Amino acid sequence: MIKASNINQLYAHHEPQNQVAEEVTKKLKEEFKKHNQSVYTQILPSTHFYKAESYHQDYHHKNPKRYCYYRTGCGRDLTVNKVWQNIDWKYSNVVPFDIPSSYAECLTR
Repeated sequence: MIKASNINQLYAHHEPQNQVAEEVTKKLKEEFKKHNQSVYTQILPSTHFYKAESYHQDYHHKNPKRYCYYRTGCGRDLTVNKVWQNIDWKYSNVVPFDIPSSYAECLTR
């Protein structure tokens, strides 16, 4: 059973995007299967899109230290690295992040 909080979702604006999403998720499933892992992604039609306020745009460039604290503290990178270990990153939109060993290391960013 897949928990709702663990479902990946892609939103396609039109049929060509939907086809690309289908192809990519198929390749991703095949890649995970090689390592006895699974991944599930829902492909849904796009409805409304709300652009974030300007201070949210490029947050990682505008606030590198705060972004570093966030990325270090949330545990996301450790989870991504664990899940994607030995998986070909070309099927992911997640950009590998240089994980600092401590919050203090964020001060130099």
